[in-house]
Amino acid sequence: MKQFILSVLFLILCTALQAQDQKLQFGAQAGVNLFDISDDPNQLDSDIGLSWQAGVFARIGDKYYVQPGIELMSNKSKVEREFLTEAVRDDLRIRYFRVPVMLGIKLAENEGMHSAFRIQAGPSFSYAVKVKENDLGYDLSDVRKSVFALNGGIGFDFWAISLDLVYHHGISTIMKTGTSEGKGRAVSLSVGFRI
Repeated sequence: MKQFILSVLFLILCTALQAQDQKLQFGAQAGVNLFDISDDPNQLDSDIGLSWQAGVFARIGDKYYVQPGIELMSNKSKVEREFLTEAVRDDLRIRYFRVPVMLGIKLAENEGMHSAFRIQAGPSFSYAVKVKENDLGYDLSDVRKSVFALNGGIGFDFWAISLDLVYHHGISTIMKTGTSEGKGRAVSLSVGFRI
């Protein structure tokens, strides 16, 4: 895990050094997400859960930009599963390190107000690091360690503050079992500060 984090930080640093002639900003952000798991034959039902995320990012470019980052995020969904001889319902909370790489464009920019409206999209890679104890019988060994997703959303900058609303569409199944079909779907709202 330590090597993974160092590799990501090295990648962000190399990208920043190669973009010396580009506008470069660093920032931190935190926010909330609504997460759900798509239909899965191993689960009777699942509902949307509210959780959190926080991380750092680099934004390279001006009107057109690349924004790599690294985040610690928690996803929560209320899941109902047939366990032993009865149906059990509990929160499934999975914590990930996520590495998104967003490509964006500023559609409307007001230099006098230091504000801009943005759209962005890109892939992300997530690595599962923890599953909170639950009554469903799931632990970290049941979860797929590496998960990929496609992300898209809108953002607004005002001075050094950024506000981002992003939809995350999982393309990898969450659980390891051979019959698992459930994929993560989330909407996140983050507030960031750029330097």
